[in-house]
Amino acid sequence: MAKFPFFARLAEKMIDNGYDSVVPVLPGQKNPRYNGWTAGCYKPTNLRFLENHVRQFPSDSIALPCGRLTIGIDIDSDDAAMSHALQTLAFEELGETPLIRIGRWPHRMLVYRPSGV
Repeated sequence: MAKFPFFARLAEKMIDNGYDSVVPVLPGQKNPRYNGWTAGCYKPTNLRFLENHVRQFPSDSIALPCGRLTIGIDIDSDDAAMSHALQTLAFEELGETPLIRIGRWPHRMLVYRPSGV
């Protein structure tokens, strides 16, 4: 069975949508493919590197490094009511976001972009 070409299908779209730094991650893992990946977190992804990586490793996963253009509010409570309450609090303080990644339920990450960027 062929692996889903996740990186090939989505990395360039993420760049086009304003997320200027993407980090290739080994498929099915949380480990970045390359050592020293943090050096690329505060500068735009090199488009030539991106094109080559898409050809070589189309099935990699993608990480969005937090810090400059991306902020993640990680809610890791195992209690569903507490997770919901924390999300509500974040929405009240930071505004709502449509970018919510659900991990192992009820864990979730709320993704934001800093204002003025």
